[in-house]
Amino acid sequence: MDEEDYAQIKLAFEAKNTPMLIRLLIGCSDVFPVEDSYVGFIRKKPEAIEENPKTTARIGERLYALGLEKMMQEAQRPKETNRQLGNSFNSLGQN
Repeated sequence: MDEEDYAQIKLAFEAKNTPMLIRLLIGCSDVFPVEDSYVGFIRKKPEAIEENPKTTARIGERLYALGLEKMMQEAQRPKETNRQLGNSFNSLGQN
């Protein structure tokens, strides 16, 4: 995540623009700051942010509760080992 990404995320966070905040965090980080099963779905179908405003608001509440600095720390943490290897297992049965 570079300085421009950080600046855009900060603006979205301060403006409480939850859809933009979620899009930016998903776009510039492999790790989303809060654990939520819906985030994986949003990665595959970004338009789900607008289609599910209650879920978007719920995720946003959790992000805002962290505060900007903690949220950014969480977004920059290393990916968990089990998550790094997860997609490797999808190709095992296809060979």
